[in-house]
Amino acid sequence: MHYIAPRAAGLLALFGVVATLLLAAAVATGQQPVVQAEADHPILSYPALAPTLAAGAPPQAAGALASVALSADTLVADWQVIDMPAALPDERGHWVVQDGQVLQDGVGPTGAMSMSETILVSPATISDGGISTSFYDELTGTVGLVVRHSAAGFYRLRLHTDPTFDYEALVLEKVIGGVAMPLVVQAGEPLYQRHAWYALSLTVDGDRLIARLNGTVVASVQDLALLPPGGAGLYARALGGVRFAQVVVDGEE
Repeated sequence: MHYIAPRAAGLLALFGVVATLLLAAAVATGQQPVVQAEADHPILSYPALAPTLAAGAPPQAAGALASVALSADTLVADWQVIDMPAALPDERGHWVVQDGQVLQDGVGPTGAMSMSETILVSPATISDGGISTSFYDELTGTVGLVVRHSAAGFYRLRLHTDPTFDYEALVLEKVIGGVAMPLVVQAGEPLYQRHAWYALSLTVDGDRLIARLNGTVVASVQDLALLPPGGAGLYARALGGVRFAQVVVDGEE
């Protein structure tokens, strides 16, 4: 039971009597009590959410590579799902075909959202060359590509449209044994936005890695300790909502 001091209790009783008298007077004179309309001054306000936009058609040019684009059915059926960290079978990255495009659809058969990283990687061994694609981000805020994926490690390109802890907009890194070593880091304004198609590519030319966005070089770096040839693939956070189309892999051994 809460204790109320006698003086405080008296004040509360007095306020109650005054409020009752005022209400009775308003009713007796036929007047309505004045209440400030919430519509005029809402107590709470919420940000307007952007509408979900239709993806539309991807751009015709997927990047710097000239080979024939692979079908979405082939990618989902034949390419390998690799999750970081490793996941149980019913919690693995869920990659599906939707509207003729490859969709990263969360994790597990229900498409639950997860902050884990997931890669869909080709079985072919790629030397010089790489991978290009068109992508459309509806939700995730993180998208990228990998090249030279093997037991020795891989190279990963990450683009972020939401601020990271280090305000990274682009990271090109070398991953060995689960440890990422940044080769190129760009901080500041994001290079892409949600609800629009972009063309992205990551290629290996000799000992140099080159990333292009909409045909413009956004990262280029030399690695004198180049990883051995390996698979190329698509990368995203397993939050769902990233579409990939016109996927091209070039430079198979």
